[in-house]
Amino acid sequence: MIFGGQHMKVLKSLLAVGLALSLAVGASGCKREKVVVQDGEVVICTYGEIVSDTTEEIEVSPKDVGNYGVKTSTIKCDLHSKLEDLYADAQKHIEKGDLEAARASLSELLKLDPTYRRARAQLTDIEAGKKPTIDSGTASSDAGGVGGTTGGTPGSTPGTPGTPGTNSGTPGDENPTGPSMNLISYMPDRISGFIGQLPIADAFVLTRDYLPVVPGKITKLVIVAEQFKDNAMAQERLDTTIKTSYPSDAATVQINGRQAYFGARGSVSAVAYVDGAILVVVEAGSTSGDGAAFKTTLIGVASESAP
Repeated sequence: MIFGGQHMKVLKSLLAVGLALSLAVGASGCKREKVVVQDGEVVICTYGEIVSDTTEEIEVSPKDVGNYGVKTSTIKCDLHSKLEDLYADAQKHIEKGDLEAARASLSELLKLDPTYRRARAQLTDIEAGKKPTIDSGTASSDAGGVGGTTGGTPGSTPGTPGTPGTNSGTPGDENPTGPSMNLISYMPDRISGFIGQLPIADAFVLTRDYLPVVPGKITKLVIVAEQFKDNAMAQERLDTTIKTSYPSDAATVQINGRQAYFGARGSVSAVAYVDGAILVVVEAGSTSGDGAAFKTTLIGVASESAP
């Protein structure tokens, strides 16, 4: 979805996902007595950080996979609640013209998070003797953009969690200035025929692997949701990176009334759609060399998982 430096993050993620799915497919020719499944609970802050994680990996018979899984819930953690309160106070002070009070709120906020929304720019204006522009945006209107390197490169075997990405993003023209949207809403704990594993959270990207409840030709599903600055940027990345990564059997499909793209590359296929400033990609690896054969299945998964 993004090119150049940090902007290669999703392209790299997609290539890594494709490699991981291909490896899983290649390994599926060997009979497996046990599979590794994750079980437990994870709590995610609405800003995309893992608050608590009690999950563990368990070896089980393939027929018992459906008895396990990772339950997710979202909260607003104490830190981000405090950041929001301080930022709201600063905006009120700026509106009233009390720049000293605004300076105090912004200074305290920036000690906790030096990249929070427009706090740094507002404090710079105050210190230069200028009245800052009030940030009247909401979490949803400010959210989007590039938030660091993509987290969640899936493991090479079903049930192996990916490695988190690094949160290297800082606010800027293409970076988000508000909290991460609730990306977990695009990846429920269970989808018909599949059980969710531990989500891998980055500041503005969430990735989740899914294992089949009953072993079949699809060895793993991966859902990636990434937040952009706006709808136009999200759509642009779909039209470039996704379509070039999955060029075969290209088709326009519908996901709950949203226009979406389907494409394949060998044994791997994907459905992608844009929802506001969020790009969602649902990918599947299969034992079949023809990923396009799972078009109907992917459309069904994407439709069921979409909020």
